[in-house]
Amino acid sequence: MKDVKDLAVDILKKQKYKDGQYAYISAYQLAVLMYKEDATIFSSLKANHLGGKGTGEHASWAQYLAGNLEHKNIERSFFNISELEKFSFNDEKGILREASNESFSIFKYKDNAI
Repeated sequence: MKDVKDLAVDILKKQKYKDGQYAYISAYQLAVLMYKEDATIFSSLKANHLGGKGTGEHASWAQYLAGNLEHKNIERSFFNISELEKFSFNDEKGILREASNESFSIFKYKDNAI
């Protein structure tokens, strides 16, 4: 089983535009893709207070990744939505939701060989 950071790097490597540049994805997208790749990945963390919607806990895995994911091959930045009129997404049930934060973490693969 890979650790959280190695799995994140593997997933981010696959996020490319048609021209070959690496694309940013949100911490939420990364958490979902990591879970799809290995449903047991987050159980390797000693963070029992995490959960998210439906678990009774207010800190999600996406929030954990946003605050704790550091690796030499991961570039972290922020996407600011404070000046946008509306920013929304479909949740896991297809329900349209509005983002609750003014900014959120985004990540992309950083090729250190370049």
